[in-house]
Amino acid sequence: MPSFAALPGSEGFSFSGSALVSQLTRHKDQCVMLKYKYMIVSALASVSAFGNFGDSVVSYDHGVGYAVSFSGIGYTNASAALGQPNRDTPFGPVEPFNPPFDVSEIVSMGTNGSLVVRMAAPISNTRATDFVIYGSAGFIDVDFPNGRTDGSASMFGDNRGTTRISVSADNVTFYTLNPSLAPVADGLFPTDGAGEFGLPVHPALTRQDFGNKSFSDIRGLYARSAGGSAYDISWAHDSSGNPVFLPSIQYVRIDVLSGRAEIDGVAAVTGFSEGFSLDPSNWSVHGNASLFSWNTNSRALDVTWDSREPNSFFYHKLGTVLTRHDDFRFEFDLTLHDIMIGVTTNRPYTFEVALGLIDLRSLMATNFFRGQLSGTRNIVEFDYFPAFSSFGATVASTVVSTNNMFAYGHNFPLEMTTGAMFHVRMDYAASNSTLTTTMTGDGEPFGPLEPITLSASFSDFRVDAFAISSYSDERADGSILAHGTVDNIVMIYPEGPMLQLKGRFASGSFEARFLSRVNWQYQLEHTEDLVSWNAVGSAVTGTGGELTLWHANANTRGFYRVQAERP
Repeated sequence: MPSFAALPGSEGFSFSGSALVSQLTRHKDQCVMLKYKYMIVSALASVSAFGNFGDSVVSYDHGVGYAVSFSGIGYTNASAALGQPNRDTPFGPVEPFNPPFDVSEIVSMGTNGSLVVRMAAPISNTRATDFVIYGSAGFIDVDFPNGRTDGSASMFGDNRGTTRISVSADNVTFYTLNPSLAPVADGLFPTDGAGEFGLPVHPALTRQDFGNKSFSDIRGLYARSAGGSAYDISWAHDSSGNPVFLPSIQYVRIDVLSGRAEIDGVAAVTGFSEGFSLDPSNWSVHGNASLFSWNTNSRALDVTWDSREPNSFFYHKLGTVLTRHDDFRFEFDLTLHDIMIGVTTNRPYTFEVALGLIDLRSLMATNFFRGQLSGTRNIVEFDYFPAFSSFGATVASTVVSTNNMFAYGHNFPLEMTTGAMFHVRMDYAASNSTLTTTMTGDGEPFGPLEPITLSASFSDFRVDAFAISSYSDERADGSILAHGTVDNIVMIYPEGPMLQLKGRFASGSFEARFLSRVNWQYQLEHTEDLVSWNAVGSAVTGTGGELTLWHANANTRGFYRVQAERP
């Protein structure tokens, strides 16, 4: 069994054996709940929001060979790496061909230089990649001023040396990210200030993918990301090269081992984007997979909405559950090529084209039918109903609770013309329980669109995946066959419910300590066989601060886990 180093700042907390993070969903009293499971495995007496940027410089050493301006001023203003990276320069917007360059915008480090930045909030180890470092490299424009790379995607300011990226929870013990996985800081991908900071570029993209590309081609590959080099906390290892499980970190250290690097900022990952520039193998399909096809020529997803087929979903898991208490946003591009309604006998009316947030357990149930109100639950989605008879087309935003309460924003009549490219953005604000939808059609404003404000009596919703949904028309009055293209999906949402989890035995008791989130409940559980789990003590409601769960007279040979669920 591998050994895991003690968590930094744990004050006697230690882990050996293994640590596991997983998600499960379950039904309870007709409500769907997500459970985060953080398992602390013990052997003998040891126990195995958005816009999070750097907020303080802990230490800085410019090293040898750092950048100096033409006027002789050194790029040594370390505070330039704090806050949101730059979107503008004195010579126009920050773009892949025009990176930040002023002494007020970036900080430089030469060989043996280093920078340690404290993040405004801890970054949890729950996403595919967890934080992004933005530099000052840019693509060389061989078609100035039009913006086009050469065949090798050559770059200026590109760090051809080496860097070491380390992370820490307490600024005492740092763990290096595996250099075979961690990209060089201040290299690919040049910053695009018009993009979303905290959204990583698709990790499979390489320099070769950017050869002979125009400005618009690059933005297409970025899929609304702002670029930067992305890193995963799971790459951490100790000085012996052994993997280290870190639930969260708050300090990022950049060491320049050779060459030079300029840094503009560090951002926690806030979600994901998908431009379908590569095969979307990280997405899953439920139902008829032939309805969803990656188009290698257009680099987009071809979709068929066919209500004659069973419920089918092309989906991306969030890794957490969102409710009416969370702020979130999603957006996408949608082009409809052709639409037919009444394709099913005795179902002559209209039916929907749908994209949005779903709960996988709810929608995969055999008794879920979108055309039957009583069987619909846990949805936050965009719907388009084509026109039929004397009824005009309808654009709708829809929220459905865990117990079948519906909230609609109907916009009627409003037709989405086939062949036009529509950009849809949906923002949910927890502070006033309002879902706002904005759209453009071929770049022009489209609407107006009616917002949804959930009433105080609206129970709640639980969603855990973004999906392109082709619903069955079984038990519906209408039916549809539509073909279209979906592209440039962006999903912004908060992290999971637990940060900085630590565990230890003390005076014959076991305790688990972590940073909690409001609107979550936490339960410590114990098992001796990893099959039957028993609750230890009472469930505790999150406060947004640190919580400690206890087990008196603890069994030192068992296993412990902390589960978090929405009440």
